[in-house]
Amino acid sequence: MGTIRFLLAIAILCFHTTPLSKNYLSIGEVALETFFIMSGFYMALVLEEKYTRKRDFYLARFLRIYPTYLIILALTVIACVAHGSGEIAPGRTWPIAAYDTWRSQWTSLSATTLGTLFLTNLLLVGQDVVMFLSIDSGGLAWTSNFAAEPLPAWKFLFNPPAWSISLELVFYLIAPFIVRRHTGFLVSLMIGALLLKRALATGFGLAHDPWSYRFLPSEFPLFILGIFGYRFYATNRDRLSTSRFLRGCGAALLCGWVAWIVLYNETNHTYRGTAFLLYSALSIPFVFSLVKRSRVDQFLGDLSYPIYLSHYPIMLVVIQWWDNAGMYVVPLTVAFSVVFQSLVARKIEGYRHRVTNAGRAS
Repeated sequence: MGTIRFLLAIAILCFHTTPLSKNYLSIGEVALETFFIMSGFYMALVLEEKYTRKRDFYLARFLRIYPTYLIILALTVIACVAHGSGEIAPGRTWPIAAYDTWRSQWTSLSATTLGTLFLTNLLLVGQDVVMFLSIDSGGLAWTSNFAAEPLPAWKFLFNPPAWSISLELVFYLIAPFIVRRHTGFLVSLMIGALLLKRALATGFGLAHDPWSYRFLPSEFPLFILGIFGYRFYATNRDRLSTSRFLRGCGAALLCGWVAWIVLYNETNHTYRGTAFLLYSALSIPFVFSLVKRSRVDQFLGDLSYPIYLSHYPIMLVVIQWWDNAGMYVVPLTVAFSVVFQSLVARKIEGYRHRVTNAGRAS
């Protein structure tokens, strides 16, 4: 499913810069939620088929996530510090300028707040929670709507898109304890989470960002959908691989998935987004079986993580010279990710495989 992950990362990139048009690649937050479904599928797969010990699973996730994150975080900080001011020219500023926020606000923050925000940037953990915080009298305070706050805490994040990785880390932490649970338990968990999201939206008016897709308990049904997708794949593995009809279904679903991502429009987002997520959950077992041995698909999938993490600092650099940043951020981010994958990520991945394979052998 690397092709899909690649397109979703590109769609998020365009959403954060300048969409290619009003009608193409404007999938936005639904793309992130699709990644949650995929995470549920992949984590169930590796826990059932690859890692028998929790330690090996956690080590593999750490080495997969953190080295790339820390390298790109360093590049982001360098880009911000090198630029200095948030104003490029009269009327033109950085879209999000953490460096300016830190420089102007750090003296007014308490030591606890400073340490918390610093460690959140460094360790990645908790960046999703930061979306529910604001700065009040130098300290951190809960807020139900960061857009209404004069100083939301997320403005101290050097790479704000990484909040979704932080949310996924929590799922990774608990995944070994739930992926093997009985179907009834998972269905009950899913129903409870859906009822919670509904209650928050209708009873408390919390249907807006960040509650719409950044609150982990409400997003848990998506991870569970991915787990169910793996169970269907595992049960029907042989038929999915050998049946011409089912492989044809996989090809058709893949083509439909690609077309839907490219043509998706955020208008009437609630119902269209739900339909897309259900289609994605249905497609995953068929598409995975179809492309799991494709080197091209794997190559594109490997690019999705560096694309997702690097597009923000690249945007910071590009926007200095060009108004229509999206036209330039897309090719430059893809080019950077190809180079990063070839020179850095492959070495990290090789080390990860050596360490985790040694752990399983022992």
